[in-house]
This record gives sequence, structure tokens and C-alpha cells, in this order.
Amino acid sequence: MNTNRCAERCKSYITILLSILVFFSSSYLAFAETSSKSPIPANAQVLENPNCIISYPNQLELSPDEKTIYVFTGIGGAGNTICVIDAQSMQIRGIVTLPGPNAGDYWSHPVFSPDGTTLYSLYKTDDRNEAIAAIDTTTLTISRTYPLSGGGHFKLSQDGKTLVVLEGWPEDFTILELRTITTDDGTSTQPILLRGHNPVIQSLSPSGRNLYIQETDKQGTAWLKSIDTSTGAFDDVAELHDRSYLISAETADHSTLFVPGKDNIVAIHTDSKKVTPLIQEQHSVTHLSASKDGNHLLINESIRDGSGNVIKSNTRIINTVTAATLANTDEYLTTLSKKGDFAYGVSLPDDEQAYTIKTMILSTNSQPTVQSVTVPHYPQYPQQYQLGSYDISSDGKTIYQVFVSDHAITHAGYADASEPGYLMAVRMPASATTPPEVDDAADHSGNRRAAVFAIVTTIAIIVLGWASVAAYHHMRRTNFARR
Repeated sequence: MNTNRCAERCKSYITILLSILVFFSSSYLAFAETSSKSPIPANAQVLENPNCIISYPNQLELSPDEKTIYVFTGIGGAGNTICVIDAQSMQIRGIVTLPGPNAGDYWSHPVFSPDGTTLYSLYKTDDRNEAIAAIDTTTLTISRTYPLSGGGHFKLSQDGKTLVVLEGWPEDFTILELRTITTDDGTSTQPILLRGHNPVIQSLSPSGRNLYIQETDKQGTAWLKSIDTSTGAFDDVAELHDRSYLISAETADHSTLFVPGKDNIVAIHTDSKKVTPLIQEQHSVTHLSASKDGNHLLINESIRDGSGNVIKSNTRIINTVTAATLANTDEYLTTLSKKGDFAYGVSLPDDEQAYTIKTMILSTNSQPTVQSVTVPHYPQYPQQYQLGSYDISSDGKTIYQVFVSDHAITHAGYADASEPGYLMAVRMPASATTPPEVDDAADHSGNRRAAVFAIVTTIAIIVLGWASVAAYHHMRRTNFARR
């Protein structure tokens, strides 16, 4: 009888203990599950002007002070205008008309002088030749042109005094000429004849001595090479991953260049040509994006099936100083903020009414968090539009995006003047780019819950232990009395 009573008492103790554990466990798990917020709407300003954004714009640039947007209409196509827009009001400041069609592309996109007073852009002078236009950003007039021999790629030196140019004929970009042009008076050095394999310029070192290119040799191996701008001497710097050709990122001062090497993501000190392996590649790299100082690097990789089809995306963000992984997610993120404190990714779902911007906030005070921001499509256009290009303000609060219709880019790769696009400035909600404030009174609720859970568990264990000891002594007394 007493033994049964003891068993019932122990069972009651255990039931109470389990109830306490289940209650606090469910509360703790509920907190963890609700920590990701629902999509939040963003404010957006739209500019739609057929005289401004008239053909497929493949390049959007922010001025160094980020007060002005430059949209290049028809880069690589038939457009010859640059639309200049006030970034705050989204009003057109003016339209620059080039002497010929825009000829810039992903590899030789327009570039500003260090003080932002001059913009350099390629344009076509005829079917075989190109030139560089120097545009005064105050008067929006062309102040000087620099003719090229054939087509070319160019980089501007850090002091803004020299253009380093690779020139070659469009039908055979294997016989090249390397020369430098003084921006003030247009004087040029004697061309140095080179032989390459369709090289693409990636970076120019701060000293202006080393020009970095990517090219594929006759055996099909991709290489990052440096060219001495004074002698034309080539130097193999790093063998590249065969599926990640032409992918790179660099710091704002051009002192460090990041590329997918054959086995590792590597950092190259552009003046010394020193190569530092950072982290092993897991899959083929599709995007690299570096913070302004180069201390953070975003790596987006494509996971492929046996047939080579992309089935999944993976994004890693690393600290380049320690090579530590700060975040690892299957979210499609492609761009790192200039400060390196959060990442962006833009997805365009089948829903024609809205699209989603994903942000991942990196914080030293908490785990990385992903926030979804929904942005409605411009209501005047019911058909699906495709994102052409975009840029992000340094504070991360605004994304500037150019959209064109899917129909417009199915013909010859770019839109014509009858297919207008539109420019959208998305003003991001603070919660999408700002980590939670650190406040002992209001924050760290997750830590507090974890602490409470630990305390309650400890108390429950003590209670269970006490109940077990009490039951043991009670049974001993019962057995002794029976004797």
C-alpha cells in the first residue's frame, strides 16, 4: 500500500516536471520560429520617360557623391544617350548625346574621375573603331574625346590622370596594342604590340604599373594575368576555375582583387602580385562582391546536377582577414553593401504584381537574419519586366534599378526605342538593413528566454532528485517497519 502511494507520488512529481519542461520548451521554440518576419512593403519612386530610358539600358552608375544617377541607354546597342537624373527627386537633370552609339559593356563600363567632375564612356565612331568621351558632369557636355585604334577596353588610374587602354580589331582581339593616354591633353605613349586570347581587363593597380586581365589560352585554360604597363611584359598570376571565368571583385582603392582560382577563392595584392588563398571553392562561382575595404566578401555559387544544370544557389559571406565564414545560406544573394554589413539579392517571381528583394543583415550581436522586402511593379505595365541593372547607395537605404520588358530584350539582345523601360528607386525599410539595437532592457529576449529555460530545467532536475531521494527514504522506512 505504502509502496503504491510512493509510486503514485513519484509519478506526480515526474508529471509536474515534464509539464514544466514542455511548457518552457514550446515557448522557447515558438520564439525561435517567429524570429523571421513576414515580407514588408517598401516605398518606391518611379521614373518613366521615353526620351530618357528609350532602349535596353545595360548600365546604371551612381556618381561618387551618390546625388546623381546615370543611365546609359543602349550600351552595346543602338542608343547614344546618357540620361542624368537627380537621385533624390528622381527628376531628369539632362540628357547627354554621344557622337556615336554607346559602346561600353560589362568589362569597360563608364568610370568617374576621383573628384567626380568627369565621366569617361566608350562610344562607336564607325563599324570598326571606338573612342572614349570625357563628359563634364557639371555642364553635361563632352569636353574631350580620345580616339582608339579599333575597339578596346580601358581603365582610369587612381589619380585620374591616365587612361590605360587595350586596343584591337573587333574581328580579331588577339593582336593587341597597349598604350596610356594623358587625360589632360590627350597625349599618348607609343603603342606596345601584344598577343593575347581575347583578354578582358579586370583591374589596374593603384600605382598604375600592373594591368590585370582574364583570358583563356589555346588549351582552354582560364588565367588571371598581369601586364606591366611600361614594358608590356605578361605574368601568369593565377589559374582560374573553369566554370567561373570572368568573375571578380575588387576593393574601392583597387589594391586587392578577388577571383575564383582553380581550387580556392584567392585575393591578389595588385601592386605586389601576391596571391593569398582565402577559402576553398565548393561549387562554380557565379557572383563575387566585396565590401569597400575588402574585409568582407560575398561568394554566390551554383550547385549543378550531373548534366550541368543549375539546381540550387548557395551564398557564403566570409571575413577575408581571418577567412572565417560569417554566413552560409541557400538564399540567392549577389551584392554586398559597401560597408559589408548586409547583402542583397533580387528575385523576380512569376507574380507580375510584385517582386522580392532579400537582404541578409550581418551583426556582431546576433546571428545573420534574412528579411524579405516586397516591391510592387509599376502599375502602368501589366506585362512582366526584367531587371536590367542596379546599384546600391553606400548606406544601403536605396536601390536604384532599371527595368525593361521581356519582349524588348528578345530581339537582338536589346530593346529598341519603341520599348521604353523605367527606373525605380526603392527606399528600403530600416528593418531590412539595420541590425537590432543592443539594449539590455529591451533586447536579448532570446538570451533571456534561454537563461530562464536553463534555470527552470535546473530547478526541475533538483526537484526530481529530491523526489527520488524522498521516495528512496520512504521505501527504506516502510521496509524497516515491516520487519
